[in-house]
Amino acid sequence: MPQYDIAFWNLNENKEEIDEKTKALADYATVKGLPILIEQDVENPGFEETAFRTAKEYVVYGNENGQLKKAVLGIQKMNRQCHVVKDTLNGTTKKALEEMTKAGAKLITTKRVLGGEII
Repeated sequence: MPQYDIAFWNLNENKEEIDEKTKALADYATVKGLPILIEQDVENPGFEETAFRTAKEYVVYGNENGQLKKAVLGIQKMNRQCHVVKDTLNGTTKKALEEMTKAGAKLITTKRVLGGEII
């Protein structure tokens, strides 16, 4: 797998419930030719190695079910940048956001991603 500058990581628990913002982010990544990792990748024992090899930066969005924070903190620990799309996060606590930003993750909105602020 080639390494990309940016990859999108969809961490929505319920694949049947795809909201408008999640769909827009996936469509944007597809148009740009960028990979989209899905929640199950986090459960893979080798997800950190896969993440390290896949991209230099990540746009992370979805439900905070423990997996999102785990993914963000793991990727930040590997000196990869995470952009957490804060208006897609359902159930994310203030404490979880603080932990992620303290680790170096940057908060961003769907509008800013779709406006080309990252890529």
